[in-house]
Amino acid sequence: MTDYDKGIVLEARKKRLTQSRDKNGDWMDVTFQIHPNDTSSALMNMPLGTRVYLVVTEIADEGAGDKTEQPAGTEGWSEAKRKMVQRSGIVRKEPAFHRFLEWFQPAVWRHIRTHAHGSEQAAAACIHQWCKVSSCRDLEPDAFTGDRFLELMVAYRAFQNNEINAAQQTQLESGPA
Repeated sequence: MTDYDKGIVLEARKKRLTQSRDKNGDWMDVTFQIHPNDTSSALMNMPLGTRVYLVVTEIADEGAGDKTEQPAGTEGWSEAKRKMVQRSGIVRKEPAFHRFLEWFQPAVWRHIRTHAHGSEQAAAACIHQWCKVSSCRDLEPDAFTGDRFLELMVAYRAFQNNEINAAQQTQLESGPA
């Protein structure tokens, strides 16, 4: 595994640029805005002041002239659906998400882990089972499947922040009324 394999890839908007001075000289402070679906546990858990390599490339906004190429098979998808499906693909690779699934649905995780080829495939199967879809490509933002995925992501974020308790877990496991 190279250092690049550990990287975080996300989309962000530049919000602010200021110049400041500290004991090491002048620095430029750049603030980026990141959509909640694009946040990464690795990024969120990184201590303030952590030094990182940052590669930035400008992307064309929708309707800004240049049409960005869509992945094959995603023509006609809304931006919300594309982001949701993309997020499901990102989150299932995160070891922290695997720990969350083991905590959140231990019996399901153990059963799926014994039949899956690796943690990423097991995480995808757990998402499919929780959201009642056969593929993450079936997630629909304005439907039951999208609501279930968002519930799972909210619970995952709460788990990461140690904000979830046993009562909330029971409520989430029982699903919608």
